[in-house]
Amino acid sequence: MEATTEVALAVLRPKQADTIQCKIYYNLLRVTVGGIITLLGLIGNVITMVIMKKEKKKSCTVLALMYLAASDFMVVLVYGAINWSSPFASFTNNKKLPLQVKMYSAAYFVPLGQIFNFISVSITVIVIWQRYISVCMPLKMKKYVSQRKVHIQVLSMCVFAIFFHIPMMFTFEIHPKALIRRAFAEQASFSIFYEIALIDVLSYFIPITALVFMAVALIRTLKKLQFHNKDAQTRSEAAKNEMTMSLVGIVIVFIVCQSFAPVRRVLMWLYNPYSEAQMCGQRLFYFAPFEILSVLFNSSANFFIFVLCARGFRKKVFNWVCKNRGNQVAPSIDAVGSGTNSYNLDGGLKAGCRDMDPAAIYHLSAGMLLS
Repeated sequence: MEATTEVALAVLRPKQADTIQCKIYYNLLRVTVGGIITLLGLIGNVITMVIMKKEKKKSCTVLALMYLAASDFMVVLVYGAINWSSPFASFTNNKKLPLQVKMYSAAYFVPLGQIFNFISVSITVIVIWQRYISVCMPLKMKKYVSQRKVHIQVLSMCVFAIFFHIPMMFTFEIHPKALIRRAFAEQASFSIFYEIALIDVLSYFIPITALVFMAVALIRTLKKLQFHNKDAQTRSEAAKNEMTMSLVGIVIVFIVCQSFAPVRRVLMWLYNPYSEAQMCGQRLFYFAPFEILSVLFNSSANFFIFVLCARGFRKKVFNWVCKNRGNQVAPSIDAVGSGTNSYNLDGGLKAGCRDMDPAAIYHLSAGMLLS
């Protein structure tokens, strides 16, 4: 007889322990916080893609950042839909719809989100690698860094991510009232070797190790450069240093947010059925919303890190916002990336744009994109 793990209708329905406090906690995090992060993430990644696309031919780092923004946009889109779909279905009069939404999300949309998230993780490593070579090994830039290599690396990671996650697409079988794991997915070798060990090694431990190593090397190199050239530092060098520190910030956010994924996979193995352990009053109820929120936050934070830390990127956003509002603005400034790029203001921005803070930038940008 086929071995299965059944997620029954009774498991997914609220129980008596589903108190008003649980509903407030669930809706506050999943619906409100998750919805805000999703909206800001979609808008922020679109703005990043627009800014980076104009400068992609000038720097390999900028090209990789454009690809990263595109992959993050897809991560936010897929996981945002998963985050909203279940609460939205619960508000309908169809009692079977919430179960169906959860089953299809678990069977198909979660693996799709994992594919895009793996691509995002891989491109994050590529971005930091580009910066690491530019700052720490500048004499080897011609050998390791080029636009063609970035295209090949990103395409290779996309193809690998699709093939690597194919088993996840066939893990579950949807029945009218239950989501059943197929026989091969019930085997301990598949659960331990593939779902926990292999996925965590490739999507978490190897990227984390590489990112930490490169981030530490970047910080050390920047400190040495600032110590030797403290007085003679040009605006171009300052801009490149700011962008490098922004990427270090991205690495820190990445490490914190991506840590929830391996923890979740271990908990799924320890608590069976996992969906029941997430119910109100159970041990994993308060942990459950952070599974999706951590991924959404990680893929939504890059734009804000750049705006807060990189003045060159912030000025590009100023120009883009003012231009789209019909103001006369200065020519484009080149403050992002590596090599000999620099930024210069050839004309003054109007006062309404010059004095804007990051919150005002985002408010105006969001208004234009949503109008």
